[in-house]
Amino acid sequence: MRIQDVYRLALARGLTAKQAGGEYKVNHQSLAKCKGRYNLPSLISEAEKAVRETLTKMYDKDLTSYIKVLEQHKFQKNKEYKYATDEQALRAKRNK
Repeated sequence: MRIQDVYRLALARGLTAKQAGGEYKVNHQSLAKCKGRYNLPSLISEAEKAVRETLTKMYDKDLTSYIKVLEQHKFQKNKEYKYATDEQALRAKRNK
């Protein structure tokens, strides 16, 4: 399997470069270089992964409150706000 294929699988599964490197037995630094070399979208970082995991563990009420706090402090352009609203939309879709 080529490193590009590993990178694309990591994108599809939402893995970080380190996670994909460990899972597919390739160097995570080589994976990170694929972005620029082949003009691919970015993999998520370790920090983004941690934020997403935190948001998925929140209860619905806590998530709604967190979104309201971000809106009050004018953080609508923040990535955390995007992740929180995406998570809320995903939960609403699941609960239908």
